[in-house]
Amino acid sequence: MASTAGKYKRMLQLLDKWPADKNKSNGRDIGDYLRKYLSSALEENKFQGNSSYWDRQYLAVQKLVSNAHKSKYKRAASSSATGLSAEECNAILSDECLNEIKKQEKSFFRSLISLK
Repeated sequence: MASTAGKYKRMLQLLDKWPADKNKSNGRDIGDYLRKYLSSALEENKFQGNSSYWDRQYLAVQKLVSNAHKSKYKRAASSSATGLSAEECNAILSDECLNEIKKQEKSFFRSLISLK
């Protein structure tokens, strides 16, 4: 049980370095998802006997938290395939923007119905 608690604490300390995105709710933030998954794994005793699995998971999350691949593979351009920067993509994926898009879709369909 001591190693189970140690692995759980180590994962939580790593996830504390990954701040929660306040612009995303309803399970859309990967950091929140990982925290919930980790707590459910502890409740279901998934740490017991799966030492190598949790060590691999720790290393994978550590790479995500430290942006290892971003540092390893430098990009020449700061934009994405859409032509938007990372900040613009984050703004578009926020709850506020997605709600605004949903409102516009409803008004678009209503305008189609009213044309007939």
